[in-house]
Amino acid sequence: MFIQRNKSYFVAFMMIMVFALAIAFGGGKRVVAQIEESLNDFETSLESASGGYFRPYHPTDIPPNQVITLDAATAAIGNQSCKSSNMLQTFHIWYIQNVNAKNFIDEAHNGGFDRFSFYLKIPGDYPLQPDRNCNLGTYTTDPSNSEPLYHDGHHYYHFFNIKGSEYWSKCVFNQHPRHRSGVGSTDPGVNPETWNYYDGFTRFYVQLLPYPDPPLPITLPFDVWIDNLKFYHSAEPENDDNISSIICTYEGDGQFWMSWRGNHYYDAIDPASTNPHEYRVYYASSLLTNANYNTIGTEVPGGPFQKETGNGIYDYNTTGSFNTGITSGEIYFAIKDISDSSVVVSKIDYHISETTDLIPPVLSNPQPTATLASGTSHTSISLTTNEDATCKYGTLVSVPYDEIAGTFISTGGTTHSTNVSGLSNGNNYTYYVRCRDLADNTNTDDFEINFSVAAAAVDTTAPVRSNGSPTGELDAGTIAADISLTTDEDAVCRYGTLASVSYDDLPNDFFSTGGTNHLTPISGLENGATYHLYVKCRDGLENTNTDDFEITFNVANTQSVNSNTSSKGGGSCFIATAAYGTPMAEEVKILSRFRDKHLLNNFYGKTFVNLYYKYSPKMADYIRQKESLKAIVGIMLKTLVNITK
Repeated sequence: MFIQRNKSYFVAFMMIMVFALAIAFGGGKRVVAQIEESLNDFETSLESASGGYFRPYHPTDIPPNQVITLDAATAAIGNQSCKSSNMLQTFHIWYIQNVNAKNFIDEAHNGGFDRFSFYLKIPGDYPLQPDRNCNLGTYTTDPSNSEPLYHDGHHYYHFFNIKGSEYWSKCVFNQHPRHRSGVGSTDPGVNPETWNYYDGFTRFYVQLLPYPDPPLPITLPFDVWIDNLKFYHSAEPENDDNISSIICTYEGDGQFWMSWRGNHYYDAIDPASTNPHEYRVYYASSLLTNANYNTIGTEVPGGPFQKETGNGIYDYNTTGSFNTGITSGEIYFAIKDISDSSVVVSKIDYHISETTDLIPPVLSNPQPTATLASGTSHTSISLTTNEDATCKYGTLVSVPYDEIAGTFISTGGTTHSTNVSGLSNGNNYTYYVRCRDLADNTNTDDFEINFSVAAAAVDTTAPVRSNGSPTGELDAGTIAADISLTTDEDAVCRYGTLASVSYDDLPNDFFSTGGTNHLTPISGLENGATYHLYVKCRDGLENTNTDDFEITFNVANTQSVNSNTSSKGGGSCFIATAAYGTPMAEEVKILSRFRDKHLLNNFYGKTFVNLYYKYSPKMADYIRQKESLKAIVGIMLKTLVNITK
């Protein structure tokens, strides 16, 4: 029992101690230091996860011009970055936690971090300065306060030179600013306050120099990008006093440029001397440490590098330019102060990303390119690009992209297509295409899609004839019949009773002809006779049949016993056939028999039939096309059919 009670007391005591330490050293917020904290990588928003954001800085005596946006076409790591565009004055951008600019930066507050880094890209024509061309301005205050209500802390500067490039520069800052505002040029030292430098961050800014007017010959307006800001812990001790504000700029093809700040007084031999202060730089494709930098690392060519210009003995700039041969992925650098007898080195890693896209889309694979078949009135035109783009097309040459009227229906990716119409036989077509990528790079030259539509094929084939009627035997007593056939194209047909007569010499034209259905009545048929009619046709291009198409039938010698049901009766009634849809309809047969028996055996009846055959085909054609009219005529004929039965 005694042991168990003492164990409980001990556990309770330890919990109280842990809680007290958390309050004393963690400011009531964090008790375990994190490895790193991302401030913003701009993959989703201009704001950080805690709501902090960048805003422009504009002097009160000039109108605003700076625009801050997400840029999906340019990124150091990932897919997006923060773009500050339309720079008419020197770049100057602030980061604040909220609108009153007095709160701690949430990602840094009480995190115990000793490094702050980001990627920055400035125009390639932005010049270096003898000392520096950029400041990181910081504000830090006592992080144990709940919030900095009345002031936002002491104002410090990290000086550095950054080289303009179409690639990114990585900037790494330790806890050694080079100057405190309002205190002259005295070096404030590493971690110059009684608290952790980054724990008390309230805001910061990045400012290119000189200010406010940018140096010549930079082109105005210009753009600046920033990406992947984070606070983190160094994995092991580094030379924070004499190697700070490390800048690493990639220049393509394995070429790097580096810059860092140092203190001349660190020279152990003579702090006031002007002896050269030298550094060696090492690189590798794997992590460098204090223990392995000179074994697995390769010393860069061109070193050792000496101190250059600066602010007296307390602050100077050193640069180095060299080629590593590494052109992709991660590269690790270590900087060794030769005058430092310790083994520690200062380090920076760099992620080699793609260059800013300055090239317009490359267009290829135009379609169609061949001659399209005659009769084609519309088609799809298409092409591909080597990157996502939006493409436009037109029929006029040398039209700027923004003035081209037609936009492809399917576009925005790498394949683009749209439909065009109004094509006609025998013509050539050219469509002029220009595209614009996501970085607003736009084609200034036309890309042509050329094709043609074939001329209509010359018809040299005479009409094909089929479905001749009547055939076989017609009922005895049939004295008239409808002769008909069809052709595969519009044609005019003629017929005669003699074989092998040329088309022009045939004596008879079909009564209804000129289309693909041809019909004419004949009369004077006699029982027991066989009839041979020879048909030839001619199409619209004068292609004419040279062979006969024979329609053969006969009339029975005696009356059929069941003539009501015969399908081989005489000529049908045009109007009745149109109304009932077929010459085989019983109503049509009844009317045809009435004609044959009661009209064709006298003068007046024959006269009526001849007039009927003259005018009824056109009426029948009209009735045939109107369903409602067919029904009305059918009802009217029903009475006549009943009378003639």
